[in-house]
Amino acid sequence: MKQFISTLAMVALMSSPAFAQKKKTQPKAAPAASAPAASAPVYSYNGGGSSSSGEMAFNAAVMLGSVNGAFTFGPALYLEWPVNMSGNDWAFGAQTGFMFFDGGWTIPIMGSAKFNFVTSGNIKPYAALSIGINIAHSNGVTILGTTVGGGSSTGFALLARPGMNFGEGGKFFAELPLGTMSSGFAILPTFGYHF
Repeated sequence: MKQFISTLAMVALMSSPAFAQKKKTQPKAAPAASAPAASAPVYSYNGGGSSSSGEMAFNAAVMLGSVNGAFTFGPALYLEWPVNMSGNDWAFGAQTGFMFFDGGWTIPIMGSAKFNFVTSGNIKPYAALSIGINIAHSNGVTILGTTVGGGSSTGFALLARPGMNFGEGGKFFAELPLGTMSSGFAILPTFGYHF
């Protein structure tokens, strides 16, 4: 019987408003620390800037060189999406341009893949490969008042593009594309800027 009365007294005490008020004013324990939220991988890209996977990068450049023995020059544009795969910095995208040569012009339209080497210096080397088509137009050659060999054609294009990012934040780049454009050998030294 003593135990029953003690139990009733304890229940009554706990359910009383005074006990409940005292319980509310006691400081609450700090909530357990939650795990940090997962975020997209962030890594060095374009020579030093930070980019998340899937964030588009836009690059503009000037090409000066030779395609099939003809001096060629003009602007080039690159769109790249950086991707971090197994801790390595890659970029996939497309490139185009509008290059002039004596007696005509050419427009490459190519998909590209680029691997950025991890280095601690200010110069960040990379290796890239572009593959696609090349649209070329020739005005032809005028012989004794008659134009011969003019017209447009489309051909295969493949360029290996070793290069490097440099400058403050790696905003500038230089590369030496070598390969083939419309069945002619191409060497197109390029200098550009990452936006």
